[in-house]
Amino acid sequence: MKFKEYVLMALRDLSKRKGRTILTSLGITIGTLLIVTMVGLGTGLQDFMKKTVNDQDNARSITVQPYKYISQDEEDQIDRANYEEDYFKKIDDELIKKLKDTDRAETIVASISYSPDTLKFSDKEYSGNIQCVGYNEDANLYPDYLVEKVRHDKEDDSIKPLKAGIKVSPSVGEVVIGEELLGQLNISEEQILNKELEFVVKKANGIKIVPITKKLKVVGIIDKSFDDGKNLVLSAKDTAELKGYSTLQKDYMGNKGYNNIQIVAKDVSDVEPLTEEIKKLDYSSTSSIEMAKSVEDTLNGVNTAFSVLGAIVLVVAAIGIVNTMSMAVLERTKSIGVMKSIGANSNAIRTMFLVQSSLIGFVGGLVGIGIGTGLNSIAQMLVNSKIVDAGMKTSVSVGLPWYWLLIILGFAVLIALISGIYPANRASKLDPIEALRR
Repeated sequence: MKFKEYVLMALRDLSKRKGRTILTSLGITIGTLLIVTMVGLGTGLQDFMKKTVNDQDNARSITVQPYKYISQDEEDQIDRANYEEDYFKKIDDELIKKLKDTDRAETIVASISYSPDTLKFSDKEYSGNIQCVGYNEDANLYPDYLVEKVRHDKEDDSIKPLKAGIKVSPSVGEVVIGEELLGQLNISEEQILNKELEFVVKKANGIKIVPITKKLKVVGIIDKSFDDGKNLVLSAKDTAELKGYSTLQKDYMGNKGYNNIQIVAKDVSDVEPLTEEIKKLDYSSTSSIEMAKSVEDTLNGVNTAFSVLGAIVLVVAAIGIVNTMSMAVLERTKSIGVMKSIGANSNAIRTMFLVQSSLIGFVGGLVGIGIGTGLNSIAQMLVNSKIVDAGMKTSVSVGLPWYWLLIILGFAVLIALISGIYPANRASKLDPIEALRR
């Protein structure tokens, strides 16, 4: 018999028992559906993570925190209640110098933040959610790669950090104000540029005090396209002084130092050596590469778990195929006897039942892949919609390449084929005379 005839015969037999065929192939469908959807979703998330976290600029980023380095073994023993006090380690200019000496950092920006109680300008007082940021001396706040990134995101090559004024990095006694913040305060550039802005401290540790004032000259306005476009940028010394007033500390910088350091390595290959150097200096740090590895390990674990679950479902489905095909052999015992009596050999009988079991796997696998691919497309549409709403200029591709779908389909057929071997062998070994008597 030709292979086509085996297939037609198998389809005819399966169509006679539609209910049993559907229930048997359902296990294969669920197994392949699980594998396609979960692995497809995991692959899409990995791709998204690599695009966003492992972007060339982001991948070079390291954040140093004002805490001692803690190994993974020590993390379980940490007293979280006293973490801030027990593990605090001041970030100061000496640390900045040591990091510069590694010659692996393109930019090192240490920052200290402060929220003023009140601002005074032209006899008017302003309060609310106003943020001051102070940076270390000689910090390169707007390197070329950052300016290019903003221009690309805004699709405007004319954007510059300095919207108006003479500089974006203030010295002691100076302040640069963000364009977006100016709009919130309803103050024009012409009104405030080269004028004095007064900072008023009215509370210290939450308690009202006799107001302390500090005047700073506005020397520049930062374009709203940049992060500091909604802040006030001061020198680190001036910011620390104001924060000292509000926390009753005469030398805040000497006692507490900077909030953190943002480092951009010269090259992605410099990130790991820099991270190790920070550990040697006994400081805690995080980097995009470390986060990417952590996320990837988690996603790999999830993918593996669901792939194993899908494989288990396929194995359970295989047991159902064995049962179905065994029933088919019993039901067709007489017809097998007739076929053998007119010349059909054992191989032909075996092939007939193997093709039938393989078709169950093929149909079940095909339906599972079809449903799984459809669910992946819906998930991709929903996720990309959320990404667009968030204003991100990237996208997620959820799903598997065609060759992986073929491999999964082949696996489903293989499982079904193996499941049919035992019943097919039983059918091929039937004695024709005994078979005709039943």
